[in-house]
Amino acid sequence: MLAKEYQKLFIAGAILTVVGAFLAIPNLPFAPYAFSLGAFCVVISHVLTFVRHRSDSVIERRQQSIVFIVSIVLAIAAYLMFNGNNLWVVCLMIYAVTILYLSFRQK
Repeated sequence: MLAKEYQKLFIAGAILTVVGAFLAIPNLPFAPYAFSLGAFCVVISHVLTFVRHRSDSVIERRQQSIVFIVSIVLAIAAYLMFNGNNLWVVCLMIYAVTILYLSFRQK
């Protein structure tokens, strides 16, 4: 039951993150808030999934550890967006490429 709730939290966070990223293109003032709220939801869902998978095999724990570390990069991207630094795009790209790579490595 909790897995579906984590998935819903992740999907809502991902949508907010994408909306915030697109709203940042024309420099709208509320874009960092939408992006940060979405990133927070995504990071929380990754942390809860990481804690839940502590008893799985070594390979799955390693993949969840990588996802946990990369979710911290997403939080850094939100911080950089608030500071007005354009490096948030690089952090977002690192997160996206790593998650895409790991999604094909899952069983």
